[in-house]
Amino acid sequence: MILVTGATGTIGRYLVEALTEADVPFRALVRDARRGKELGCEFVVGDFDDPASMVSALKGSTVSCSTVVARSPWPVSSRWSGNRPVSSTRRGLSGSRGW
Repeated sequence: MILVTGATGTIGRYLVEALTEADVPFRALVRDARRGKELGCEFVVGDFDDPASMVSALKGSTVSCSTVVARSPWPVSSRWSGNRPVSSTRRGLSGSRGW
C-alpha cells in the first residue's frame, strides 16, 4: 500500500490519477475530508504537524510518496522555518516511527 501525501495538490492529483488507472493500491493523506472525497479514492485525514495522525495514516503502508510542494507569494519568514514542508514532513515521519 502506498501513502500519497499532497494528493490534493497540483502534482498529487496527477499521481492519484495514474495510480488509480494502473489499479495500484494506495491511500491519500488529506487535511480536509471534503477534499479527500473529491479525489474519489481511499483517503485518511491527517497532518504532518500531528504525529498521531501520521501513525494512523501510515498503518499498512509500505511506501510513502510525498508530493508536497511549498508555494507562497510571500517571502520566507521565520514562521516557515526555511522550508516548512520539509520540516513538517520530518516531524510527521519521525513522530510515527514504529508504524
